[in-house]
Amino acid sequence: MNKKIFSLFLLTVILELTLVLASSFSVDLTSTALSQAKTSETFTITPANTSNSVDVSFEFPQIRDEQNGLIQFTANPSSFPNLNSTQTFTISTTADYSKMLIGKTYSGALIVKNSANSSDSQSITLNLIRSYCDYGEKGTNLSITKFTVNNLDGDDEEWFPLEEIEVKVRIENNNPSDGARIDTVVELGLYDSKGKEQLDLDSVDLGRIKGDDTKETTFTFTVPSDLGVDSSSYYLAVKAYQDGKKDQVCTSKYDSSFYKSITISRQDDDEKQISFTDVSIAPSPAQCGEEITLRAKVANVGDRDQEEIKIKVFSRDLMLNDYKVISDLTQDDSAKTIEFTFNVPANITEKSYTIELRSLYDFNDDYSSSDDDAYDEQSEAKYLSLIVNGNCVSSAPAETVQIIASLESEAKAGEEMLIRANIKNIGNTATTFLIIPSGIEGFSTLEKVDPQSITLNAGQSQDVLIYLRLNSGASGEQTFNINAIYGGKTKSFRIAPFTIQAKKSILDLSFFSNIKDNWFIWIIVLINVVLIALIVVVAIRIARK
Repeated sequence: MNKKIFSLFLLTVILELTLVLASSFSVDLTSTALSQAKTSETFTITPANTSNSVDVSFEFPQIRDEQNGLIQFTANPSSFPNLNSTQTFTISTTADYSKMLIGKTYSGALIVKNSANSSDSQSITLNLIRSYCDYGEKGTNLSITKFTVNNLDGDDEEWFPLEEIEVKVRIENNNPSDGARIDTVVELGLYDSKGKEQLDLDSVDLGRIKGDDTKETTFTFTVPSDLGVDSSSYYLAVKAYQDGKKDQVCTSKYDSSFYKSITISRQDDDEKQISFTDVSIAPSPAQCGEEITLRAKVANVGDRDQEEIKIKVFSRDLMLNDYKVISDLTQDDSAKTIEFTFNVPANITEKSYTIELRSLYDFNDDYSSSDDDAYDEQSEAKYLSLIVNGNCVSSAPAETVQIIASLESEAKAGEEMLIRANIKNIGNTATTFLIIPSGIEGFSTLEKVDPQSITLNAGQSQDVLIYLRLNSGASGEQTFNINAIYGGKTKSFRIAPFTIQAKKSILDLSFFSNIKDNWFIWIIVLINVVLIALIVVVAIRIARK
């Protein structure tokens, strides 16, 4: 009898538990995918027992985009008290798809609840996917059958700033009929890890593609200099759509994928921190006497910011020696444009001339930004060519320049020495002279020549100041040359031999010098001092006794 009572009790408990666990309503949707093209989904809720109403409410998922923004959802109706028959609801989102990664699925559960019973609920999985197509994937008439990346300067999957990239894309019209032609446009986009587009490339119009036929195009572009600073992960995406009907025919999938993963790295090589791009010389060819403009963009492609950068341009044959300083070029700055202007000398030979462009960086603020010594690193030189043709003087006079120079200060080791050189044009035409000293390497370093390049009319003269820093260990008799370079010729003036005063040691000071020169007398004085001290000591001892 007790067993029957217990069994009846257990059956009752199970029946009651089953009634509790049984949902009071059903939902006809278990999951849905939302996108730019589909921002809402409709579903129905039906009470399990129409005689018992259900208070329906919703708990929205906490899904965040790549910028940590909470994606908003709404339901219409937002709730439904006393639901006693099948009711249609619509779930919508105002998601900003530009803050999502292309091809990534963002998922969460929409909870449909019975407000009267916290355990009585059902869930609908919401999947949000961003497509590269503005209106989402549309139609099946176009497909991407080729999507290849070729880095012309390095690795195909790891790019560095300013490298040249080539991307080939092939599009197929899937219609079986030749007559079903589609005017097709292809676009390429590069996105960072936050979903923000980083490369604005022109679209390519492929024209009409016949049914069951393909067309191919190639994109070529330069990696921007300001990429790879905050993130190294990027996504390259492609899409093809019908011209004027992208809301009806568009695809961005290739081999079931929405993008290619790309790594962008910054240069960590000390000699590759700064680079030049978009370098131009105009006009070229140029005539003698014509003004030339050299333009270039200076880009920080390295892994550290630069406080000051000195850009130098040099050509001995063209009498060109100039510089400019750029301040505060950080990693995330776009390339900055610099410009040099100069005149082609009037009396040079008609031929091609080489111009050297170089950057100095890693600034040391113990020096002025105009000094080469202020920079710890320098880039490899970029060499440019300028063709000179026309309006050039065939030959220069045998003697065109006269140089007279002399020392303006004493020559002391470790100190600055100043030389004044008078440059005179003794020719019969205006001439540009480039002043360069030579033969100074063994005893000094060149600080500056002011000015280094001068243009003189016939009979005109001008002083040039040359500043040398004598080495601390330099001494003895020295000499060097001052060279005036013009029209492919060099005129040299030899400085008369001069003597460098060595640095004085402590023994060279007046007091110690006196001791050194009269050592015998000073020894006698020292002996007398010692004797007097001994006499005093003996006298004191006798007095105490």
